[in-house]
Amino acid sequence: MTSLNPPLPFDRGGKGRGCILGLDVGTVRIGLATSDALRVMAQPLITLEAEPQKKSFESMKKLIKEHNIQRIVVCHQAFAKKLKTQVGVPVVWWDKRRMRAVRQRLLTGRGHPLAAVLILQSYLDANKRSW
Repeated sequence: MTSLNPPLPFDRGGKGRGCILGLDVGTVRIGLATSDALRVMAQPLITLEAEPQKKSFESMKKLIKEHNIQRIVVCHQAFAKKLKTQVGVPVVWWDKRRMRAVRQRLLTGRGHPLAAVLILQSYLDANKRSW
């Protein structure tokens, strides 16, 4: 299955390959997961409060620097559009329908880090040949 988003370069300014951040956006919370440096495995990171949105964006900016994040994967299209204007890394909208239906119904959309792991792992698995 091909990505809906065009391929983006991963090496921003010679900083190395870096990690990818996955987000599960809920109405109350945002679950975050990060990939390992090899982009093979996703692991839960933290949960942020969804509101106020400005504060959650500021927290994400700090995490981007701390974890050398090179790309963010989000299943919530409207949130992805807003996030693109707030952070200095590429933001990719990842369609939930790419995930197995069971996983999608279990967790996603509630702002849980484990759901963010499922979203990110789905993205990593689908794109593993491109790194």
